[in-house]
Amino acid sequence: MKSSNNKINDLFNIIDTNPDITNKEAILLYKSEFSKLSNMHKSELIYIISATFWILGDNSNAMNFARKNIANSYSIIGMINSYKILGNITADLENYSDAIDYYNNGLQLAIDNNLINEYYAFYNNIGNIYNDINDYRNAIKYFLKSIKCHYSNKINVGLAEMNLVEAYISINDLNSALLYLNKANNLLKNNSSNITIANFNTVYAKYYFANGEYKKSYNCCKLSIDNYNAANNEYRNINNYIILSDIYLLETDSENTIFYLEKAYNTANTFNDYIQISNLSSKLATLYSEQNNLEKALFYYKAFTNSITKKSSLSNKHIKNQIETKEKIKKIELERKYILKENIELTKMNNKIELINNIGKEITSTLDFKHAAYKINSILKNVLKIDFLIISHINKDKKSMKYIEISNIDNTKIRLVNENNSLKDTLAQWVIDNKEPIFSNNYKKEYKKYKTNFRETAENVPDSIIFIPLKSNNKIIGFFSIQSLLKDAYTNDNLDFINTLSPFISTALENSIKSYQLIKEIENSEKTKIKLEKANKQLQIFSNYDALTNIPNRRYLFAHLKKVTNLSFREKMPLTLLIIDIDYFKQYNDNYGHIKGDHCLKKLSEILTTSLKRKSDFVARYGGDEFVVILPNTDKDGAISIINEIISYLKENNLEHIYSKSSNKITLSIGGYSISGLNRITPRNFIKKADECLYIVKEKGRNGYHIITESKNDKNK
Repeated sequence: MKSSNNKINDLFNIIDTNPDITNKEAILLYKSEFSKLSNMHKSELIYIISATFWILGDNSNAMNFARKNIANSYSIIGMINSYKILGNITADLENYSDAIDYYNNGLQLAIDNNLINEYYAFYNNIGNIYNDINDYRNAIKYFLKSIKCHYSNKINVGLAEMNLVEAYISINDLNSALLYLNKANNLLKNNSSNITIANFNTVYAKYYFANGEYKKSYNCCKLSIDNYNAANNEYRNINNYIILSDIYLLETDSENTIFYLEKAYNTANTFNDYIQISNLSSKLATLYSEQNNLEKALFYYKAFTNSITKKSSLSNKHIKNQIETKEKIKKIELERKYILKENIELTKMNNKIELINNIGKEITSTLDFKHAAYKINSILKNVLKIDFLIISHINKDKKSMKYIEISNIDNTKIRLVNENNSLKDTLAQWVIDNKEPIFSNNYKKEYKKYKTNFRETAENVPDSIIFIPLKSNNKIIGFFSIQSLLKDAYTNDNLDFINTLSPFISTALENSIKSYQLIKEIENSEKTKIKLEKANKQLQIFSNYDALTNIPNRRYLFAHLKKVTNLSFREKMPLTLLIIDIDYFKQYNDNYGHIKGDHCLKKLSEILTTSLKRKSDFVARYGGDEFVVILPNTDKDGAISIINEIISYLKENNLEHIYSKSSNKITLSIGGYSISGLNRITPRNFIKKADECLYIVKEKGRNGYHIITESKNDKNK
């Protein structure tokens, strides 16, 4: 931005590189010369103060100055920029409803005044909200709209492209992520501030981490930290510390994992970021409990619980400011004449997010499961026809469940069933078996598809029903259902809304129940230790398995490979590693579609699992269409026998692939490396050797295998 006032223009020039200095000098100018400035210059100065307070993490002062800019209407641009600041602050606080309100108002003001160059920021920020609620497809849509609106401004396009990269990483589309990463690099590398460069390095770190290039990820994090420090902006380093902790976690370096998590926690604590405090304290409590350090575990579990309370309290402090701001905004809106189609879409999304936000607030404000269910019902029954609302939780035996049922037929009645109710012949069992939700608007005729028996009384049988699973770490932990006695009570939009809502319900409920249980457990010494160990093992299982194929993932692979290589050396026994790649899988995906591509990956994982006869044999998904097989106490000849077994099973399954250059069926390229156990070898070097053999197979036309045995000249350490 530029200003015709020299002093203000100087502040614009250093706002990104030195926000702390900019803030101090802007406040001095505000106190000494504000009354002498024109309305435009007043607006610019107030925006600078508000923006720097936000960058520095002082949301309260940032909101006050942004509100002042809007209330006094010094200039249209100043008001638009202040709406951005208010939206950013409330989005940071996860108050998405108010954030959408502010972005919506700013966008409408830009539309009314034909300021097309201002559209991009609002589309970009709306995309970020979709990112925050894990709706990555819509996030990508809005980021692309942002780029299209502001194609002439390289820096702004580059920033939107960085957001696109993060969205593509989230859906594991690393090819698209790399494409936009390179585009952003070309736009930003020569014309960016320390903060922009720091953010860019953090995005690079996330990409390299997702791609398994942990050394590069580590270096990018370090560069980003240096850039943020140069800009005196320690708060933005929280994400870098979290990435570094994840890298060390993969390397089973618990000391450095905890070190960087605690740096992130302390930084979040300094800036009162209770959202990050909650996430980080939960992770630290788990790690310390694994080390049997109950004192530290108790400290961070208490920090986790306190952060939820403080987050709620902090939100309440902003209510007065937000109410005053909204009242003044309403007066300004009365003067506007135009509402475009874009605004209708944003209003619908606002209503949806506001409901989600309200439910999240209500649940996290109580640790009582029954009370939380009652509040969900009281909110949803105002917008949907609900005669019955049910929330259930699967018991540890995986064969029974407890549930809460709320009836709205006469007066709202709630029933908590604590007995162990069998899953057999229930809607819950049907959802588990079929791996899909239930959506029926004629349930009285269709019920036999899902279960054998009606309710106890025929008059209470619903005609319309939505029944969906509640998941945590890709595992079903319970179920949520709304039901109506009327036919055709629900639409596909209702189903989509409930599906969008489900992660928030499951997460909030689980956190509420978990925080209460963990505090009680820690107070009971030895019982706590046993239960935490079981919980941590379960969490480890969740994080170690691939969601699509249900076999171990890359993280589990490296941990397991470290153990078996050490065992091979200690016992002096052979060990073979195979890397398996589906030939021309990209062409398969492009022509048959990703759904069939996912089915193909699942089928191959089943084939590999079936081919491995011993309990000690191990298969994992390495990434994309690559799998790794580890064969303990197996030499080259034994590995070839296993390969022939795999190929035989593959042929039996007869998976069509007419777009392959190797065959009209699915074929595999397999590289292998076999060690004797006489020398040590690192997991990464082991994989590298096998990968080199895989490369040889691909060079020869694929659809084959190549295995080598370590030689005396191999440098394996």
